[in-house]
Amino acid sequence: DIDIHTIEANNRQQSVDDLREFKAFGAYIAALEAIQRWSELHQKQQDNTSTTTREDQAYLPIVIKACYDVFDYPQGWLVDSTNIHQTSPDNETRQTEMSVLRHKYISMLACNLFRIFDLIKQEQETFRLITFLSDSRKQQLYTLFSKEALNSVLLLTEHAAERCLDRQQQQQTDDTTVNYFL
Repeated sequence: DIDIHTIEANNRQQSVDDLREFKAFGAYIAALEAIQRWSELHQKQQDNTSTTTREDQAYLPIVIKACYDVFDYPQGWLVDSTNIHQTSPDNETRQTEMSVLRHKYISMLACNLFRIFDLIKQEQETFRLITFLSDSRKQQLYTLFSKEALNSVLLLTEHAAERCLDRQQQQQTDDTTVNYFL
């Protein structure tokens, strides 16, 4: 017995989920384009050390926002809003495919952002991102990372922590030297 109302509701929900998926990919592409543009600006800056303005530094907030738009996507990136059509085999396949994509692309985007922060020594941003990815009130995005991706993130976080400690130790040494001469 086919219920026409259930079929219509499922079709409407599928359309909503398809649109949501399209927008989610749009956010991801925007983040990738921002990273690519930042990389070009950073390389240009490395090649031309006489430039007094740091275009890559000026562009960094755009990169951060674009990446966080993916990480903090409403109800989760590539997560269907509801599952009215949950029992269909097509939906199970869709959910599996979306899960694979989330695992691959969220961790890849985060690792790229961590590498940028490491490259330009943005320790505070590194710590902010690691806190965000592990936030239990959010989606605990770190659970999407493979063991290799987690190791990479932890290594980059370790570099940031070492730089912070070195900077603090240097500042204490400088303060001691200044006080000695006063």
